[in-house]
Amino acid sequence: MTDLRTQRTQKAIADAFVKLVNQTSFREVTVSMIAQEAMINRQTFYRHYEDKYQLTRALLSDFIADYQAEINRIIPMIKDNNNFRSRLLHLQPIIGNFLLSHIELVKALRGIKFDDFNYETEVTRLYREVIQELFNHGAPLTAFQEKVVTNVLLTVIDYLIDNHELPSETDIEGMKTIILNVFN
Repeated sequence: MTDLRTQRTQKAIADAFVKLVNQTSFREVTVSMIAQEAMINRQTFYRHYEDKYQLTRALLSDFIADYQAEINRIIPMIKDNNNFRSRLLHLQPIIGNFLLSHIELVKALRGIKFDDFNYETEVTRLYREVIQELFNHGAPLTAFQEKVVTNVLLTVIDYLIDNHELPSETDIEGMKTIILNVFN
């Protein structure tokens, strides 16, 4: 278990990093900038992280773990709803509130890509793990259905982050109509 001082320092580093990435870009952010913004010295930063890449991976890993825990917490609540629309409407505000409470972090992470790191890939992996459980009705979803549902959820997140609100029920109903028309 980490002590309180370590937790505070790591939070200050994370907050500084997120702020800087959202103000400029990941490429432009340096360890010196993070240390200055967090009001620590560079050596303190290096006691916690090797570099900004390790910090980014740690932030994503922690975010995904928290997101997974939130999803796991609500799965039993929405499984009683019989159809996709009903499940999505129940899932949406809970997940929306979680994401809004992490909006600055999500904004920062979704714009960072390096080596094997990609926010969208990790969130997609998370969704694929729970989609079969949430949205099948006795038969597993096909690969196509899984991909469509995953992309719908990713689009809802993008909309939420860009607009600071969830799509309305009218927006969702309108999309349902459009999707049905596409496949008719």
